[in-house]
Amino acid sequence: MLLRDTRLRAFHTVASQGSFTGAARHLLLTQQAISFQIKSLEDEVGGQLFTRDARAIELTDLGQLLFSHAQRILDLYGEAEAELSSFTKDLRGRLRIATTNSLAKYVMPRAIGALRTLNQDVKVTMEVGNSDYALGCLRNDLADVAFCSDGPDQLENYQAELFFQDEIVFIVPGDHPWAKTKQVAFAAFCAAPIILREEGSGTRSLIERAMTEKSTSLDQLDIVSVLGSAEAVKGAVEAGAGVGMVSRLSLRRELADGSLAAVRIEGFRLLRNFYIVRLRQKPIHRRVQQFVELARQAVA
Repeated sequence: MLLRDTRLRAFHTVASQGSFTGAARHLLLTQQAISFQIKSLEDEVGGQLFTRDARAIELTDLGQLLFSHAQRILDLYGEAEAELSSFTKDLRGRLRIATTNSLAKYVMPRAIGALRTLNQDVKVTMEVGNSDYALGCLRNDLADVAFCSDGPDQLENYQAELFFQDEIVFIVPGDHPWAKTKQVAFAAFCAAPIILREEGSGTRSLIERAMTEKSTSLDQLDIVSVLGSAEAVKGAVEAGAGVGMVSRLSLRRELADGSLAAVRIEGFRLLRNFYIVRLRQKPIHRRVQQFVELARQAVA
């Protein structure tokens, strides 16, 4: 069951995404369909809801007024759906996930496949980015549940339960001199060319905290590149650009074939938790509960 005013949800999603293209992707619709729904809503309310130019769209005063009401209306739809689903045992509608890049590649496909096998009437959309982005999707009502690491400071503002624990490992090419050593001195690590993840990623936050605990900072490192995904970091390290840091979860293939090697840095063991995150005081739909269980099985 999916209770909704299609036009209102389209309007809310365009405002949250900041683009018609992003809203179309998120709602599994064409951009033309989104534009039609917004135009129909504007005709009904009697005014323009967005100002548009070549670079961005913004809410008009009328749009801001409608947006404040739209959030409350869509929250009520969600509450009604959750209660009706529990009563009828019906699992259908749309599941919206926000997750980190590594989980999107190595965990979520298996969980989504299992969900669709059990419930073919459930449609799934997945927003992918770093941990900050995943929480932003949850906060802006672009996701029903988020999966992120413990890097973001604002995690404490949400309802978060432990998903699993992962290790951030330091990686070098398989033929690098460090690949055959048991441990590398911290001073040698600081002098080596370092490849970092972008700000907002859980990996970046974890290494920043670890450096602070050693009474130093990222300024002490020779940072040669900042990249936006674990795959990009692995590719750069394999090409010889420097020492990288990625989730062990993402390294299964490379460690097996010897193209990359994990090395231990003196005084560092970076463990991080991944969490299942929801908004506080928001009802949990049965399709979210089932997906969470399937995601746990996928990790196991």
